[in-house]
Amino acid sequence: MATLLRASLLLRVGHGERQLVVRELREDQRVMQRINPGTPVDDMPWREIGRYKDLGMERARLRADGWEIEEPSRR
Repeated sequence: MATLLRASLLLRVGHGERQLVVRELREDQRVMQRINPGTPVDDMPWREIGRYKDLGMERARLRADGWEIEEPSRR
């Protein structure tokens, strides 16, 4: 399934601890999320956390909440 939008947010969870949260909005309207516990390895599993109805509204909401937005290139 193609990813339409990817967003990431670095969270501070404790003294000196951080987690990278990555969300993907996919073309089947699923919102997938992966939480990286502070290591550069991307082997954590994706979890479905919900669905979206309007991609533009989700993009604006994520940006307003401080997420870094990445638009995947179309090939």
